[in-house]
Amino acid sequence: MKHAWLGAAALTLVAQASSAGVVENKRLPDATFECSMWSGSFPMIMGNIRIKGLTFQGPAFDNKFEGGPYPYAMSGKVVLWKGPLGGLSSGGNRVAATVVTNNDPAKAAFDITVMSASGNAHSVNCSR
Repeated sequence: MKHAWLGAAALTLVAQASSAGVVENKRLPDATFECSMWSGSFPMIMGNIRIKGLTFQGPAFDNKFEGGPYPYAMSGKVVLWKGPLGGLSSGGNRVAATVVTNNDPAKAAFDITVMSASGNAHSVNCSR
């Protein structure tokens, strides 16, 4: 009976580990994320960001990624990009913050807050 309890405990630990979220895994799942933002009442496609391991590429249109891959890290729910994010981080724009908005690896999503050269904040939503 003692061994049956140990087996059940081991299965519980394996199930908990496999159901860990993006934040607990300290990484985004390998996937291509479609990014968009609202311009008035119309959605604008901002391109795709590809995640593989602890690296990223993009954003790019039609999955034609230029440059990279670049590393990224996570601190809690915050994604720290260690490379450029195309037009989101050039031409006077800068990335103020990136926060995970869906912790489920199968439905992972994050919001990138971009500050424009004029000081306006824009939210870019990226999801699988």
